[in-house]
Amino acid sequence: MNMETALFDLGVRPGSLTDADRASLDREGCMIVPNVLPPALSAEMAARLDAIAAAEGEDAGKDFQVEKGATRLGSLINKDPVFDTCFLHPRGLAAVNHIMHGDFGLSSITGRAAMPGEGLQSLHRDNEALDSANVLWAVSDFTPDNGPTRLIPRSHLFPTAPGEAMADPVARHPDEIYVIVPAGTMIVINGRTWHSGTRNNTSRPRHLVSAFFLPRGRYQTDSHRKLTEASQQRLGDSAHFVIDHEY
Repeated sequence: MNMETALFDLGVRPGSLTDADRASLDREGCMIVPNVLPPALSAEMAARLDAIAAAEGEDAGKDFQVEKGATRLGSLINKDPVFDTCFLHPRGLAAVNHIMHGDFGLSSITGRAAMPGEGLQSLHRDNEALDSANVLWAVSDFTPDNGPTRLIPRSHLFPTAPGEAMADPVARHPDEIYVIVPAGTMIVINGRTWHSGTRNNTSRPRHLVSAFFLPRGRYQTDSHRKLTEASQQRLGDSAHFVIDHEY
């Protein structure tokens, strides 16, 4: 098995990305595609994130990252197959492959829900040192008020990270855009693109699923990248190759 064969088996074709998609990834450092997921599937994912968070209680996020003001969930690959499309969607994989030139595996598949009055982050890069790609899924509507992701287009080409270039990476940036999109939107960003969550000024959580890809063998951590037996049996050989998880 190799990456080309695995991607073909998973539905990736030469036409999976348009010329505009590739140009946006190269020039802007991001690609935004609305209405990839049906509304019912987006709603199901958001409901499952809430249910998993409730079941995990105080342990929510401890299998990945704990963040004040947001509910983080790790290892979604083992928690519900409804999230499989978030790391196996052909257009998403095609975008990751374009950014990373065939050298990648799934580092993490996680959830983040910005709580009311919370969710504001510093501008950051997902990885400064390595090529990486993050396939973000808006499974709630992203509105101007509920803490949408902000991006700095073309910042993947900047020579420094936000913390070096800005006195206050939480502050507004003159080139920032807010990603105002319906639930079901796929947002692919180059891992060096400056981005952050913003403050959720509504009374309801705002949900996001993130599939983060790094070069093979250079993942964030191996401690939470082991498949359960159920996940191992559910996923086929090509999916196993792409995610590169342990059994």
